[in-house]
Amino acid sequence: DEFEVTVHNSGTSDIYVPVLLIVQRLANPTGACPIVCDEDNVPTGIPIQLSKNWHASWEPPYGRFYTLLPVKALKASKYNIRCCYGFWGTLPSASHANLSLVGYDVHGTRWEQLASAIG
Repeated sequence: DEFEVTVHNSGTSDIYVPVLLIVQRLANPTGACPIVCDEDNVPTGIPIQLSKNWHASWEPPYGRFYTLLPVKALKASKYNIRCCYGFWGTLPSASHANLSLVGYDVHGTRWEQLASAIG
């Protein structure tokens, strides 16, 4: 999945614009790894908070990607938010996630997920 995002700043100071992408029918929730890239598809290193769910039987798997994108004063910036599922080109991806499950004591109150592609 790939999402092109353009953010505008009409002010006279640099800002961070909050962006929330809701992805319905996420291809593979357990291995999803969203990456903020510049307009040339080079990873920026800007972090993304990821929320995903594939347990609800009444709705399809979804992902919510939240980030803050920097924009210079009186400028527009283009970004590509790309979601890799196992590989970034020919390179295997790796991801780590944890979840606090307050009130859910089947597996304790913390759930860890590690994913890596093996090519």
